[in-house]
Amino acid sequence: MFHLFAPEFLLEEFNKYENDILEKTSREPDDFQQYYELLTRKIVFIPLDELVPFLNASREISPDPKDALYFALALKLDAKIWSNDKRLKNQEKIQVLSTSEILQK
Repeated sequence: MFHLFAPEFLLEEFNKYENDILEKTSREPDDFQQYYELLTRKIVFIPLDELVPFLNASREISPDPKDALYFALALKLDAKIWSNDKRLKNQEKIQVLSTSEILQK
């Protein structure tokens, strides 16, 4: 069984790009609200203040500075990262699994 965690800012990003998401998925605004509710039920969102103590270490290991918060979260939880970004595997501290690798498990 998988437990999903994400930095809290992901919800802000989701809301920020609502129009883009609706346009690209050909969905209606009601659908967006349903997806938002699903996300908040299935994913545990961790506030930034809980990740701050891990940011310096995460910046040192994250191959992409934009992903430092995800690495901070993985360090905090001693967890793996789910991403199809192959560049994130260019470090040895945090295991990064692609969708296909997760499906194989």
